[in-house]
Amino acid sequence: MFQLTTDEYPIVIPLLRVADHKAVYAYSVIEHIQSGKIFVNHKTQPTSCLIANNGGKYFLAGDPYDEAFNDDIVLFLTDPQNHVLYFDLYCSTSDWLPLLHDKMTSLTVTLYHSSFRFNASKFALAANTMQELPEGMELRPMDAGLFEQFRTENPHYHTLWPSTPNFMKFGLGYCILADQRIVSACTSFAVGDGKTEIDIMTQEQFQRKGLATMVCCAFIKHCLAVQLIPNWGCDSGNQASLQLALKLGFEQTNHRQMFWWHENKEIMQRYLSSSSY
Repeated sequence: MFQLTTDEYPIVIPLLRVADHKAVYAYSVIEHIQSGKIFVNHKTQPTSCLIANNGGKYFLAGDPYDEAFNDDIVLFLTDPQNHVLYFDLYCSTSDWLPLLHDKMTSLTVTLYHSSFRFNASKFALAANTMQELPEGMELRPMDAGLFEQFRTENPHYHTLWPSTPNFMKFGLGYCILADQRIVSACTSFAVGDGKTEIDIMTQEQFQRKGLATMVCCAFIKHCLAVQLIPNWGCDSGNQASLQLALKLGFEQTNHRQMFWWHENKEIMQRYLSSSSY
């Protein structure tokens, strides 16, 4: 397979346009918003591609039946030096899955991913019924200082957004503060193709207080104000995320398999157990 130079990235856009998976993280690489790599089976007229966002989200698109390309994909995926901590591999069509499964079964596990479509009318109804922020807490948009604090406490954001100016230019973020510390946050995991991928964090001791709902609501309102479409996707075993998406007016569109690898096998096993896989 061939690795594209950054100026060649747009050549793979037609392969993504026919995919029903909204791969915001892939467009983020194509549009030079976030860092990553793009591999293709043919340099000038590719029919298959692998887009690897440095944040760990990977996307396969195009023709799944190029055996030589598939073999190269497996070599890339099975080399831990090519990844930072973990990767989630999504495919434009389920036809990829049986072709790769047996070759990666000792490395990855198969999870299920749920995708959603934003419904503005349903969100407007939900936004009108938001509860008030608990006393002593403050809801704020993320400025550079707050994002630096957030990035320090969430190290994977160093690979996802390599600099604070980069995030401030392209991304969005809202957070809830308690005693000047971030206890809940909704941020752009990725931005591309006119969409932003939603990422949510609430510290365990502050969960089940409605904070995620409130911070997501503020984030989505900002998205709409700047004409960005909020995009929601989550592991199908994450019941809290599934329920929050529906509460905020998102509609589930599909439920598909994906491959997951993490360098720490204990983390993989704990997640599988806690998510009823």
